[in-house]
Amino acid sequence: MKQFFYALLVLNFMSFSFSQDCVEGVEVELWDTCYDITATIALDLSSSGLGGFDEDGSIPPEIGELVNLTSLNLHGNNFTGPIPSEIGNLTNLTYLDLSDNIMSGELPSEIGNLTNLTHLDLHNQNQEGFSGPIPSEIGNLTNLTYLDLHN
Repeated sequence: MKQFFYALLVLNFMSFSFSQDCVEGVEVELWDTCYDITATIALDLSSSGLGGFDEDGSIPPEIGELVNLTSLNLHGNNFTGPIPSEIGNLTNLTYLDLSDNIMSGELPSEIGNLTNLTHLDLHNQNQEGFSGPIPSEIGNLTNLTYLDLHN
């Protein structure tokens, strides 16, 4: 009986759950997993094969609902398409790594909302890569100490 209560206690403190309907307004579903909107502060899903998870292979705009994230690592997932503009909602981010994917399109101007960002890594996209100018709003990232845009 004691083990049952311990398991129940552990489940109550988890910030995500698998294969369940997410609680609207409390959780957001990303890649068939429910993440607690307020409790999820770091997400490291690097090299998890998520780019082929849905039809278009892009980062879902719902990522912007995890407003308390301080660290987001989606490195090496073969994501395609542009960075969703909703990334600009993640104003608590200090670390963002979207490198080694096959993303394209323009960088969203909303990236300038990430004023707490210290690390931004977007290197090694597909041959087409990102297009257009680097948005001037990137100048708002006054705490940035690491920026990698090569390849």
